[in-house]
Amino acid sequence: MKVKRLAMNQVKLRHHPTLSQITCHDHFALTSPVDIQRLPLQVAQTLLDLSPVLACKNPDEPIDWQLNSNPTLELLKHHPAQHKLYISILYMPAEVVDDTLIGALLFAPALNYRENNKLLSNLSHRVQQTKSRLTQPPSKKQLAQWANVKPSAIRHIKDING
Repeated sequence: MKVKRLAMNQVKLRHHPTLSQITCHDHFALTSPVDIQRLPLQVAQTLLDLSPVLACKNPDEPIDWQLNSNPTLELLKHHPAQHKLYISILYMPAEVVDDTLIGALLFAPALNYRENNKLLSNLSHRVQQTKSRLTQPPSKKQLAQWANVKPSAIRHIKDING
């Protein structure tokens, strides 16, 4: 695996044909636009650092193949300072493309579901904890706008298991 860090405006990627075929029936909610201009540059960069792009070389074209969906990248392409943002691209060898797609598209969501199935409740607890520990944490209202939910959806939910 080879790692490259590029300015977002230099990244030239196209979804790998197998990625497109596997995700063609994915469901997602069309949401109202996010006010991306209000996202501080350092927060935007942190989000990109948390979600590197998996890719492989395309032998036929100068545009490389992207091997994972990356909504963060797609959203931040519209940031007014996107030319100052950098993305890490992990280039996978051709012989591991199938395993990379299986890992990114099937195993990662399955493993992440355990944490994400209570995401809004966890977010509520985190907002409460950051109020006394960080300067200028976002409010539940701001986070709800980003999540495209009502602020009341970000609330503590009692766990019936204790």
